[in-house]
Formats: sequence, C-alpha cells, structure tokens
Amino acid sequence: MMKRKLAILISVVALSSGSAIGNIEKRTVLVPARDGIRLSTDLFLPDAPKGPKPVILIRTPYGKTTYREMADYFSGRGFAVAVQDVRGRFRSEGAWEPGIREGEDGYDAVEWLARQDWSSGKVGMIGASYDGWLQFLAALEKPPHLAAIIPNVPDAGPFHNFPYEYGVFFTYGALWWLDSFEGGMLGRSRDWLNRLNTLPVIDLMPRITGKDSAVFRQWIQHNTSDAYWAKADYLDRLGALKIPVLLQGGWFDTATNGLKLAYQKLREAGNINLKLIVGPWIHSAKSSRRLGDADFGPAAEIDLFNLYGRWFDHWLKGLENGILKEPRVQLFLLGPNRWLEGDAYPLPKTVFTEFYLASDKGAETLKGDGRLQPGKPASGKEFDAYAYDPGDPTPGLTTRFRQGGMKGYLEITGARKDLLIYESAPLAGPMNIVGPISLKLFASTSVKDTDWVSTLASVDESGVPEPIGRGFGMLRARFRNSVRRPELLEKDRIYEYTIDLWQAGAQIPKGRKIRLEISSAYSPTYSRNLNTGGNNETDTAYVKANQRIFHSAAYPSRLIVPVVDPARLK
Repeated sequence: MMKRKLAILISVVALSSGSAIGNIEKRTVLVPARDGIRLSTDLFLPDAPKGPKPVILIRTPYGKTTYREMADYFSGRGFAVAVQDVRGRFRSEGAWEPGIREGEDGYDAVEWLARQDWSSGKVGMIGASYDGWLQFLAALEKPPHLAAIIPNVPDAGPFHNFPYEYGVFFTYGALWWLDSFEGGMLGRSRDWLNRLNTLPVIDLMPRITGKDSAVFRQWIQHNTSDAYWAKADYLDRLGALKIPVLLQGGWFDTATNGLKLAYQKLREAGNINLKLIVGPWIHSAKSSRRLGDADFGPAAEIDLFNLYGRWFDHWLKGLENGILKEPRVQLFLLGPNRWLEGDAYPLPKTVFTEFYLASDKGAETLKGDGRLQPGKPASGKEFDAYAYDPGDPTPGLTTRFRQGGMKGYLEITGARKDLLIYESAPLAGPMNIVGPISLKLFASTSVKDTDWVSTLASVDESGVPEPIGRGFGMLRARFRNSVRRPELLEKDRIYEYTIDLWQAGAQIPKGRKIRLEISSAYSPTYSRNLNTGGNNETDTAYVKANQRIFHSAAYPSRLIVPVVDPARLK
C-alpha cells in the first residue's frame, strides 16, 4: 500500500512539473482569471492532517520565491498554501499595472482555490507592503470564500502614501520602486539624487535610468484620485469590509501610515474583528530587536509567524485558541522598550495634547523665536511669513543630513529663510507620544496652489534632532478637502488645513524639546509644487509664493500629539 501511495504521489508531481519536499507536495499551476489570463501559482499541499485543508493565498509582484519561508511555515502548520505571481510578473500572463487589476484577479484566485478538492473552501490572505495593499483590493470584491486577511506593512494607497502623499508626488519612491523591477539602474546613475531636482518630473525616469516607464507616466498624468485609480484606492471603501483583519507593522516603516488609516476606517465602519500590532520594526513582516546600533530588548523580538498562524487557525480552522481574548491592540513604546495594550487605537485614556504656535519677533530659521506653547497666544505676532521659491525648493530633513551630517543640517536649517521653526520648552518630565499626530494649520498664500510640509522631532541640549515617528508630513493645498476634487485657492485667503504627521510610539525624555518645522517643500525626495495650479510633474514654469502661517486667538495653529500614561492603562 505504501509503495502504491508513493507511486501515485510521484505521478501527480511529474504531471504538474512540481516536486515533493518531505510531506509537502509542491506543484506549479496556472490559475485562470476571468478574462482568460493565466496566473502562475506555486502550491504547497501538506499530506497531514488528512482531508481538505484551508488555504493561505499570497499574491506578489516580487516573485514567488520571496515567500518560500512563509509558505513552508504555513504548509507545515497544516494549511494548503498558494503563492501567486500577479498579472504580468514573472511567469504570469498579461500586463501589469500596479493596483489596477489586483482586486478582480485576487477574487478569481480565492474562488479558484476554494473549488479545489484539496481545499476546505476557506481561504485567508497574507503578504507585505504592496502585497498587503492588494489584499484589501481583493477583499473589497467580496469573494465568498475569503475568511480573513493579514495585511503586513500595507501602503495607504495611491493618494495617502504612494505614489502620492496627500497629493504630493513621491518622486524618489516612485522612481526607485518602478526601477527595481527593471534591474535597479537608479543606484548606478551618477549623482542621481541631485538630478531629481530637474524639470519636468515626468522625464526623470529615462533621464536618470536610461529607461522609460509607461506606468510612471500614467501615474503623473493621473494626478488626482480619478477613474484611473478607482480600483486601486481602497481606503474610502473599507466600510464595506467586514471580514477579520490583522494589521501588522513597525514604527520605522516607510508605510506605517497605512496601518493607522486602514485601522481607523475599519473601526469607524464597525468591523469588530480587528487586531493591530506595531513594533520597533522596519518595512517587514518579521520582528527584530535591533535596528542599526539600537537594541530594543528581547520583548521586541516576538514570534510574529506564530501570531499569524493562530489568527488563521481560529478563522480558517475554527480553533478556539484564545486569540480573541487577548488585547486587540499591541503597541511597542520606544524608550522604556515595553508593550502597551488595549482594545482600541488610539489607546484608551489617550490625552490629545495641544501645542500652540507662537512667536514675538518671528520664527524664521533656528535664529527665530518661534514657540510651541500649551495655551493660545495672547500676544506676539499674528502670523509668520516666508517666501517659497520653486526654483530653490526647501531641502527635506534627510537631504540636509545627507549634505553634511549634523553640521550640514545646522548650516542649512540655520540659514534657510523659507523654514519656520517652533520649539517647546524643555520637557519637565518624560512624555509618551503614542498614536496619531496631526497639525492644524491656518495659512494663506499669494498663489493658486502650494504645498504645506511639516517636520517633527525632539531635540537634545546640543541641538541634535531625533524624528518623532516618521518625522514629517505634507499636504498639497488643492487637496485640502478631497483627493478626488481639487480646489484651487483664493489669493491671500486664510484656510484651515490638517497635516497628517502619521503616528508614533516613543517616549520623549525629560529635558528634550519638541521642534516643529513648517515649509513648502521636501526636496528632492518629493516633487515640488510649482504654485501655478497646473500639473506640477509635467510643467516647468513656476511662480514664487508669499506664505503666511497664522497663530492668533482667531487662527490658532497647533500641533496635536497623543500622550499616554502607561500606568493609567492598567
């Protein structure tokens, strides 16, 4: 009997051009999408336990081998696993346009897997970065057999994170990501970072890498959340998503805002099966206790794969393993290096603390007297002003350090008159900033459209800044009310803006100051606003803008930070 079973297994594997690995049968199949395009899919089918098994689906543009460790883990845990190249990538047929067909293709893959005789009919999805984003897109198509998802470090979508952040084009990120699929020529180009400042932005890909990109050009032509992006932009549709969602990410993740915004949308819509975990990690589905020279201790290095397995054990196998009795939100507090827990995010008893902007003589450069104070200003200047010149855009914080380390940062920050700087008094005690951060800004400009950029850091006695959370946020003014319906500005009219400074989970030590910078560019990482009201990535003409930041009793611009006392959480 044993020989017969082995012969049957060898026969099946040979017919499917796969291979058997221990007790896991591996085969590669072509899964049909609704339009006939076939998607290359690696299957990992364990022989135990006997009978049909729930399925874990991973869809990716990065190559199926990227997920071999995760596939081995879940198949070893008794799940069937399917790892699929998305349309147009590697051995999958068709042409790839990021985000555009992922919802429909994801639906078709889920339902195909659910129909197989080795499948129990319950499917879960997992995957990181773009692969987290496309889980939402598939889930929103409502495939009947999709039971739960685990978006790891998901991007917030095309207009809240990538390739646009609240309307501002992420030039460096878009170039780097698309170029990485074409051989990574960007890093080999001489002086490519400085060349990001050349106009027009739409010609940067061939100018720097020697290759053009139809996708890059499409992204720039569609610079609002229009019909082109309808299938890729998931945030505003999450109210329809009721299946269980486990969100995982890190405070040092370049896409950590996706966690925050997705959680907020799902919770507002009444999704009761949410779990959120944020650790001291980077853009990864794995945990680590170290980042560079920093060591966050053994508490940071938790077994995330086991957490994912328990989530799927409950929702796909029906096991009562206690995961729903555990705190739904786990946040790592940097500094004390300990976990904070609660049943909602922001954590219960979070106090949103306001720091009001103020100045007496003016907040320009490090030499100014801009303040962050606990109450509305009762005296002093009504506003601070600066001129923003797109021909000489303000360098971003990272660029200032790149051009000379701490010395370069101080020289540039101390000399640029298009930077307003506001600082708090030294903190009387440690402050735990845990949760979403925002800036309420009252501002006017002399032009039809402009950008507002804010940078947030804590500063020690010698003036060395340390970013709080991601450390910066931005908004293109025309998108102040909606990324779908841009509205140009009236000259010198005062508008209220909300700048999303993402989120943080850090203790600011006693004696440090909180520093807020305001400017109108984060160059060259993000595309500058040319101030004309046109397409900033295809145009070359620009005009200078006269900017005013108001901080009076009538127009109280203020920084809002979430402060948590861990002792009150118990």
